[in-house]
Amino acid sequence: MLAAGCVCRRVEQRGRKRVFLGGCKGVCSPSPWERTTARRREGGRGMGRGGYSIKGKESLSTYCGLHILVDLLLSFEDDHFGMSLRLTIQRFGVSKYERALELMAQRERVVRAKRSQGFLLVMSHPPTITLGRLALASDVLMSRLSRLGAGIGLFYVDRGGGATYHYPGQAIVYPVLDLEYAGLGVRRFIRVLCDAVIDTMKMVGVDGWFDEKRPGVYVGRSKVASIGLAIRGTVSSHGVATNCSKKGIEFFKMIVPCKDRSLEVSCLEDWTSKPLDPLWFGVEVAKRLRERLCE
Repeated sequence: MLAAGCVCRRVEQRGRKRVFLGGCKGVCSPSPWERTTARRREGGRGMGRGGYSIKGKESLSTYCGLHILVDLLLSFEDDHFGMSLRLTIQRFGVSKYERALELMAQRERVVRAKRSQGFLLVMSHPPTITLGRLALASDVLMSRLSRLGAGIGLFYVDRGGGATYHYPGQAIVYPVLDLEYAGLGVRRFIRVLCDAVIDTMKMVGVDGWFDEKRPGVYVGRSKVASIGLAIRGTVSSHGVATNCSKKGIEFFKMIVPCKDRSLEVSCLEDWTSKPLDPLWFGVEVAKRLRERLCE
């Protein structure tokens, strides 16, 4: 018996042909969710790196005829077994911020129930100020009356970071997925998100860079994309917003963006000299992100 690329399948060499004999029914290779559940039930005792509860260096042939030592099997990460992350891209256009919160909460419940591996929600918002966990009311530099007169909404949200501003000319991608299943820590996830934006910016001839000290995407010294995440358990929500067009961006002056009064904010139109469709840009960011997460 020889193992195929993924240990959740069995294959037998018959002459020059390999004949697949089907799965091992989860004995040697439970799904990532099953391993996570098992680790939690066992309190982490007796589990190897891959979450297999098999003691010693006993051959797996005891379980499914695969002549692979347990210690060798446990030296690999899940992605070496051909595990792929399936993420669904959904486009919503210009959506009220309340609707975005509802959509994220709904998708989060679906991911927690393991009915989907994740979603990438693409949209933009009417003029809206959001205040993250680090923000203060004083980060809004306009009066309530002026804000309401300009038709700008205000929301206190549970994402990280300070104050930011959303407007219809901005491309937003909200990833809702299980980071543990994806094999990502928060810092790595932030970098992957920003790299997806940088990759998309290159498509329109703009070179961006990632700042580890002040997470986000910059062109020169000005910030064009802001990131703010909420992680509940292992499931992410909120995401990354890229300023695409000039129209409406002036209201960034009405807040202290990202807790930094000296921060310069710009948009891609400043560097391309032509307006970009935020929905198109957001979908392209989602595609690049899916490629990076599922590679």
